[in-house]
Amino acid sequence: MKEYAMRRKDRATSEEEALEILQSALFATVSCLTPEGHPYGVTVSHAVEGRTVYFHCGMAGLKVDSFAAHDRVCISAVEKAATDAPGLTTNYRSAVAFGRIHPCDAEEAKKGLLAVGRKFAPDYMAEVEACIGKSMGHTRVYAVEIESITGKANIK
Repeated sequence: MKEYAMRRKDRATSEEEALEILQSALFATVSCLTPEGHPYGVTVSHAVEGRTVYFHCGMAGLKVDSFAAHDRVCISAVEKAATDAPGLTTNYRSAVAFGRIHPCDAEEAKKGLLAVGRKFAPDYMAEVEACIGKSMGHTRVYAVEIESITGKANIK
């Protein structure tokens, strides 16, 4: 993919900060192409481990068919967003990552679900593990291997 220079270089973050933004955002949007080639974006609850993004979904549907047809995806996330009306701007931190997606095998699925559990319910890991045990085979887990990531911030 051709690399484009960020227009507002003064707002660029480091790659490490972009990964942290992606991890700390409450949700992310995964964009892809449907099997017919139409653009499709879907919001997911996710977790980041290293340079891998994990999320789960149902066993069938448009997401599943789209990811099977096209393994290249774009993930975007925004956090700490707030309008600054007097400044005629928005304060935010955002990240955009490009990568390839694949369905997880049972071992990687458990790892991904544990990462999601640690992010959203760190004080309830026993319950998370019990839920994972019940949902295996009924929940599809995906991993996105990040190939490139950028971040921007306008925080005052």
